[in-house]
Amino acid sequence: MDIDPVRSPFISVVIPLFKEGSSVHILLAGITMALGKTGHPFELVLIDDGSPDDTWKKISEEAQVIPAVRGFRLSRNFGKELALCAGLERARGDLIIVMDGDG
Repeated sequence: MDIDPVRSPFISVVIPLFKEGSSVHILLAGITMALGKTGHPFELVLIDDGSPDDTWKKISEEAQVIPAVRGFRLSRNFGKELALCAGLERARGDLIIVMDGDG
């Protein structure tokens, strides 16, 4: 894929999450601060891999506050690799960064 040198590349950060409800806010605060400094447009693609805790609730709350957050919820726990694949399929960026939920 060629990236237009005139247009700033759109960055997707894909993060599969499992039982990360308590750390979602801190994770997103750090990522949005770092990406905001780049000046590039971005999205944060969060995949809840069937977490039994409040991970999905926290993703939904953050999506209300941070427009760049796009959350998706898997019906059950499929494992990190399949959750990551689900996120990669939904990522819209010119560049894609993959991260673990623990940062």
